[in-house]
Amino acid sequence: MQGYTDPDVDTQNHPRPDPSKGNNRAARKTDFSEIVRNQILCAKRTAQACDRCKVNKLKCDTNPDGCTNCTRMNQQCFVTDRITGETAVRGALRQVQACNDRLQAENQRLTLLNRPAGGGEFPTTA
Repeated sequence: MQGYTDPDVDTQNHPRPDPSKGNNRAARKTDFSEIVRNQILCAKRTAQACDRCKVNKLKCDTNPDGCTNCTRMNQQCFVTDRITGETAVRGALRQVQACNDRLQAENQRLTLLNRPAGGGEFPTTA
């Protein structure tokens, strides 16, 4: 029979996927969060313009503590979330996280200072 090709043999010498092993695409684990983080780090655009730049149709930069336009005009840089509609100062979350880190470190330092000299547990009241 001329022109007959075996369906299990690829003419380009590439092995066909084994159906018993399941879907090869599903077998690969993809860290989508890592891909998005890399895209954000490589992006040259800001994810969202601040409210002032959006209204005035100005180019907004990615400065986390307030865009250059707002800083130059001595204004606070506000960003309104597109989904929730909540307005916050740009960089407020970063400031709260830094404050939280300082308070946790201070709490740990005070806890170590308060420990009894013998290294035992705190006295309990009965």
